[in-house]
Amino acid sequence: MQATKLLLSRILILLIALSAAPAALQAACSRADVEFYLDKGFSHEQITAICSQAEAPKPETSAFEPENVKPHRQSPSATKKTTRKENPPRQRFTDLPEHEKTLLTAIKGKNVTVNDDHIAYTLERCIDYGENDLFGFKNTACVKERFTIGLQNLEIIESGKKFIFLGRGEIRVRGNIRRDILSGLEKLKGKDRILVEKKLESGNETVIPVRDEFSLERIRAILRDLVAEK
Repeated sequence: MQATKLLLSRILILLIALSAAPAALQAACSRADVEFYLDKGFSHEQITAICSQAEAPKPETSAFEPENVKPHRQSPSATKKTTRKENPPRQRFTDLPEHEKTLLTAIKGKNVTVNDDHIAYTLERCIDYGENDLFGFKNTACVKERFTIGLQNLEIIESGKKFIFLGRGEIRVRGNIRRDILSGLEKLKGKDRILVEKKLESGNETVIPVRDEFSLERIRAILRDLVAEK
């Protein structure tokens, strides 16, 4: 009992001493810390010194100079004055020539572009390949393909419906035709890929799909005028 009273009195004396110390010192050692040090046999002076070292003030830093951050070194190339070529402003649809506006809306494809040299558009078609499964179905691959049709020396062969009165309207042309596969073959390998590639269109002929609300004769006439200007 006597030892407990002695310990409590020592803790009280230290706490009174710490309460008179600066706020930083008070925050450094709690009552539990003092009890721990006393239990280990530290003197009053030693505990006061330990608490003083635990919360040594840090040098002040400016709000604009965070500590431990090295100044940024600019590379020599970054100091050179560079000029970036700006893209010309895109022409508004309403300001385009009438024939170009007609083709952009009449061609039944995605991302249709028309310029002085070519017409381009993207089509997606699904192709059945391989043997029938137990239920009579074949595997299917949907291929997205970009068509680029050069206008120079382009021949307009014919126009009409795919099945006389039914099907989509289309205009068959012959000339410099480029086809780029955008997607649909990346997951196919070996025999499957070969089977699908064999069913893809090739050669110097293709059909340009035309939306139903446009006259095929009108679109064919526009194409002929563009080819005549080359």
